[in-house]
Amino acid sequence: MPHTNILDEAYFALKSKLGFCTANVKDAAALLERAKTITENASQVASFVKVATDVKSKLQTAASAIEKVHASVSTAAGAATDLQALCQLSDALGVLNTWVKKPEHNQDKAAQAFDALFGAVANFAAKLPPPANTYAKVLEQVSIAKFFSNMQGLGASRTGDNVSTPTGRQMRDVMREIEGQ
Repeated sequence: MPHTNILDEAYFALKSKLGFCTANVKDAAALLERAKTITENASQVASFVKVATDVKSKLQTAASAIEKVHASVSTAAGAATDLQALCQLSDALGVLNTWVKKPEHNQDKAAQAFDALFGAVANFAAKLPPPANTYAKVLEQVSIAKFFSNMQGLGASRTGDNVSTPTGRQMRDVMREIEGQ
């Protein structure tokens, strides 16, 4: 049986739970934000229709309580997002360290790892003070657009490795023509 590090076991346990946890915490935060908005709107309607002041007061108290819970849940969602980005960063670096040793293998995985790396770095760059935090949006867009994966696919098309695209088919035909001369 291979020797395992307790930190590695904790990392993988945390990583497997984070995807589920982050989604649930973000959903709860969105739900609480919606509840706060609804209670604030109800309070305004109560004022407009001149409902008894105790109803308006209770609605305002409910909105305040929901806001406090929302703040706590939002903090937890932020922490879960940061942990998820940290795991994403670690995974991307693992793939890229392997790719550096054998660049001819797993080029598609390396491109995906670069996309993930940029996304994870964007998460942390957003927390930096200005003007450094402005780069976070660029890094995030690179990740969202899957820039490196798309460029890898385009590179395969240009070399004729990907004949499922029009560019790939054209390059295949051009390469056949060149080789035939």
